[in-house]
Amino acid sequence: MKIKILAAFAVATVVGVANADVLVPNGNFSAGDDGSWTVDGGVWGSSGSFTPTFEATGGSGDNGGYGQMEANGEVWAIFVNPAESPSVGGGIPVASLGIVPDGTTSYDFMIDLKTFAGTAGGGMKVEGYNDVNGSTFNTGDINFGAHADWTQELIPVVVPADTTKIVFVPLWGADSTIGYDNVGVAGVVPEPATLGLFGLAGGAMLFLRRRFRI
Repeated sequence: MKIKILAAFAVATVVGVANADVLVPNGNFSAGDDGSWTVDGGVWGSSGSFTPTFEATGGSGDNGGYGQMEANGEVWAIFVNPAESPSVGGGIPVASLGIVPDGTTSYDFMIDLKTFAGTAGGGMKVEGYNDVNGSTFNTGDINFGAHADWTQELIPVVVPADTTKIVFVPLWGADSTIGYDNVGVAGVVPEPATLGLFGLAGGAMLFLRRRFRI
């Protein structure tokens, strides 16, 4: 009976991970300021300042960490992942995000947002690159408006076939304090190495089923 339950669990696990949310490195900010994110910003008015922080608690869903940007005055301020610029080879490889770019499949880039103070809303921009031709797509700055509670927002994009790397840019928040969490891609198939582990588990359960006639 225990083997039957274990086998059923293995099958359920394999099915369950067929489609999953894949976060960018430190996409839930639980590792704090580990170097995965860089920060940029500037003033478009007469004065202003911005303060990025990596909060340890109060995040979306599991109440873990999150990234926060406090902007004072007419400023723009962003987080960028990965920290290295695309112009020098930066960008997250598409395979590690579960993306198979073919020019026809749409992927949902996700972010959880919350406005902690002020009235401005948070947003995100997503950019695609390759090492030969440079930019392959750019969603532009998308503002989702202010959210009193943590809210997941999605940006659907048909990823061009020549895309090899992705850059995520959470943004916005003049005269407001915005929280960012769970940045990544929603509902994709994990990279082959991850699937292989679950496939191995499933194979082991199949062996047990045959060996013990369960």
